[in-house]
Amino acid sequence: MTENQFTAMYESYADAIFRYCYFRVSDKEQAKDLVQETFTRVWKCVTNGQLIENEKTFLFTIAHNLLIDTYRKKKSFSLDRLLDDGFSPSDRGHAAIEAGAEIEQVYKYLEQLDEKYKQVLLMKFVEDLGPKDIASIIGETENNVSVRINRGMTQLRELLKNGQATT
Repeated sequence: MTENQFTAMYESYADAIFRYCYFRVSDKEQAKDLVQETFTRVWKCVTNGQLIENEKTFLFTIAHNLLIDTYRKKKSFSLDRLLDDGFSPSDRGHAAIEAGAEIEQVYKYLEQLDEKYKQVLLMKFVEDLGPKDIASIIGETENNVSVRINRGMTQLRELLKNGQATT
């Protein structure tokens, strides 16, 4: 991979990696640091001759592993903070969950889900990743990811239906 190809990869995926990290850590500076570290690790892999077959999956896998390390150090997560910071994700991929509620309400309900459901729903609806890519990133089977998405959506719909948001 040439330096120009690496730069093109950065330009193509940096925003998506930032959104993914930001939704997970709720801190802009920490998300920027995670993006920087993600691409630093990719560069090291590339310069060591590692072949990257699927850039997007490879990048998200590295970012995911960095997030796991971050959670091990500090376990705090708040989507409310995202809204307080004025962060608004892109509209692509949200049609499926916006139908019954405002996006801000969905975030409050989403925060109540188990981490395993919240994680796959964010990857699917914020980053528009398919079950196959999510499975590769988190090291699960595609079937397990699909089940988590369905169960997470079922729980989210139930929370929305019953209006059981905690603040």
